Formats: sequence, structure tokens, C-alpha cells
Amino acid sequence: MRNSRLLTRLVTGLVALTLGTAGALVFGAGPAQAAEVIAIGPSNVKVTISNDHFHPGERILLSGTGFVEDPGSGSGGNPVLALRVNDNEDDFPAGWEAGGDIAETVYGADDREGFIPFEIENGSFSGWIDLPDSPSPLPTASWLRFLGGSLTTVQDGVKLPAMSFKGDIRLIPDTTETAWITSNNHVPSGAIGVELRNFKRQDGQGGQKVAFRIDAQGPVLHCAETDAEGDGSAVVPIPAELTGKDHTLNVLAGTSCGEGTQAPPRSVPLAFSLTEATITSTTHTPGGKLTVKLSNFKNASGVGGQSVAFRIDAAGPVLTCIATNGNGDATGDVPIPAEITAGAHTLNVLAGTACGAGSQPPPRSIPLAFDVTDAADPTVARATGGSVNAKGTKVTLALKPGTAETTKLTVKSKGKVKLPGAKKKKLITVAKGSVGAQTKVTLSLTKTGKKYFKKNKSLKVVVTSKAPGAAAATKTFKVKKK
Repeated sequence: MRNSRLLTRLVTGLVALTLGTAGALVFGAGPAQAAEVIAIGPSNVKVTISNDHFHPGERILLSGTGFVEDPGSGSGGNPVLALRVNDNEDDFPAGWEAGGDIAETVYGADDREGFIPFEIENGSFSGWIDLPDSPSPLPTASWLRFLGGSLTTVQDGVKLPAMSFKGDIRLIPDTTETAWITSNNHVPSGAIGVELRNFKRQDGQGGQKVAFRIDAQGPVLHCAETDAEGDGSAVVPIPAELTGKDHTLNVLAGTSCGEGTQAPPRSVPLAFSLTEATITSTTHTPGGKLTVKLSNFKNASGVGGQSVAFRIDAAGPVLTCIATNGNGDATGDVPIPAEITAGAHTLNVLAGTACGAGSQPPPRSIPLAFDVTDAADPTVARATGGSVNAKGTKVTLALKPGTAETTKLTVKSKGKVKLPGAKKKKLITVAKGSVGAQTKVTLSLTKTGKKYFKKNKSLKVVVTSKAPGAAAATKTFKVKKK
């Protein structure tokens, strides 16, 4: 049953409120005076808050939809959604009066001092909270937390699935100026959404003109004028050349917009983080890879990073996905298709839904230009150094690695030599073998090589390197028997 009066007592239960994963927060569009906040919970649960900011004496309107019963809970009655302020488990704010669809009886909590119980019927509820006329002692940046999972209107009745999500609001004193950032996707050449409250002129002539600059030495990027109540909104462009993760948006009123003094002067610093993606690799060929670095790709819910997808050019398929860590950072490789053409291309860095893991707001799309060059001819592994030693039946060569997958090495005498027992001189093969991308190789002497070094201490040789499609290379050595 529903009751519009505020309860002063709850029936004692055995189970405490269940906390779950925080939901995403989406800001609705609208003027500064009526910007709804939509708090999104699991499985399309939604609570709409009538505004993003409230002054003393104003009413907070609430409406929720999409709630379903937990099939594993009890039977009878209705489930209950609890509302806390700023996650305070001990006390609901003094002087805050609630009404609407408030449950008359509640089971599943030891007390009700820290929350308001809204009864869910047919998947929805509506209600309100009246704020006291005096300025709130709570922080300006506050939030409403919605909890489900343990409360019901009858003993062992139906409950909501475990859930926890919130909607951010601002509690504005009557005369104190404040500003906050509403956007959560900040990239070079993008923009920052800002809300302004109580920026009024001291001379009583309405709102002020407010300037915005990024960091202390940055130029004025935008000016906005607040209304007669000192409220307003702004969209501040982010310079394309801005780099680095952490920055400050300075909100300035007084003279910064160049139209004379508008007292009182004000300066409100707002911290924000830039989301960046860069290509750190330098050479890109068909069938190769791009190495990318991601910074500040964080989920808007505040829980962990995002899954980031990569595609080359607008119509290209998703080539890989890279998950960022809790700070939103990651480094990884993106494969380049073997059939790609040489020339200019764009790597599109995409976060949101492109990786098929459901919505991970905020959506982001950062284009990165890069060039593809035709694959260079492979190079062979080359023998380096001066003289080498033949130790036992082995010859070890130092190498400069090549790009060829396999290089064949052949060690032959530089000129004709006479083997023990032979009548004539001839060219002989001393050793041979194959290598990949190695810096050293040990080759076994051939039968003729072994025969030669049984009677001789040294031999001048030519090492030849060959690989398919690669230019051959030679190196002359003096091999000494050790």
C-alpha cells in the first residue's frame, strides 16, 4: 500500500540494505534552471530527478520506472527502494521532508534513520523531498543513492534485485557562486560542458559575464553571460593542441571578458582530465601493426576503465579491442590488414559499445592519422666482426639480425686450398646453416672443414648470407683453430 506521509518508524527486520555496483549517470538536456538528472541502474531501471541543482526551500521531484521483482525473493506485498543522501548510513539530513509513494511498513532493515523507503508498485514510484529554508550544511556536490535488494512491505515479501546507483545533484547556497563540469568526455578539439550558479553582479544589474581559460597561462577560450539569477550554462572549446592528462578549467568573472568591471571578481578552478590516444609506432606496413597508447579512458560510472575498439578508416571492421585499467590507461597493438593500400589512413579509436560489451559511457571517438608504406624488401642476417675461432667442430659467428624470416649462411674458403691427401687445390665449404633474427649462431664444421683443420691452424673464409627476396651479403673472415 502507498502512503504520502513521512514515516517515523520502520518495522524491525533481519537483513541490512544490499549494496551493488554503481550505475551510470546521464545528464538530460535543458536550460540551467531545469536540467533533469537521470540516474541509471541495472536492467534499464531509471530514476528521474527534477533538476541538477537545488536552493534552500526548493522541492526535489523524483520518479522511477523499470523496476522488477527479484524472482528469488519472497511473496506478497511490494518491493521497496531505499534513498540515502551522500551514502550516509546513520541519518537522513535534518529538516529534509519526504513524501509521495513512501512505504507505510518496511521489513528488512534494523532502522530507517538513514534512508527514505519508496514503495514500488507496477514497476514504478514517484515522490518528493522538500529542502529546509536554511542553507544546507552538506557539500555542494552531493548525490542521491538508490538501493534495492533487502526491503519489502510485508514479512518475507517480494524484493528488488540487489542494486545500487546514484544521481548527482548540487545544493546551492543563496548567494555563493559555484560552477561544475557536466561533461565527462574531454578530448583535444572537443568541448567542456559547464553549469554556473549565483554569478550575479554586485550592482544588482543581473548576471555576470564569465570567462573560461584552461590552466593558468591559457588564453580566454569562451565567454558566457548568466541570467538575472546568476545561473547559466556554457560549452568551452578544448584547443586541438592541448596535451597531457590533468588540467584546470578556470571560471573567471570580473573583467576577463573585456567589457569593463563586473564586480565582484570571482575565480573558480575546476579540475578535469583529458582523454588521449596516440600512435607510438613509426613504421606501418601491410600486415604489420600499430602500437597505441591510451590515457584516461575511464567509464563514466566511475568503476574502472573502458573497452576501446579500433578500426582503420570509416568503413573498416573492428580490428581489436583493448581494455584500459582503473585509471583509464593502456598500451597495445592494432593489426594492420595485409590487403591495406599504401598511403594516408585514419585509425579510429572508439569507446562506448563498439566492443560489444554493452554500453560503457561516455562514448568517445578519436581519429588518428597515419601512413602506410609498402613493405620493404627483407634483409639478411649478416656476419660481423674480424676473426673467429674454430673450437672443436664448431664455428661461432656474431650477426647483425635481418628482417628475413630465415637466412641461409654458407662459410667457404676464400681461395682454393689443398686438403690432406688431395692432389689438387679446390674451394671448400667449411660450415653452413640457417638463422632467423639472431645476434649469434654456432655452426658445425662440414666433413671437409674438419679435414682441413686437422692439419691447418687458420683459413681465410667468405661467409655468404642469402634469403628469398633479399639481397645477398658477404663477409670475409680469418678462422683460427683454437
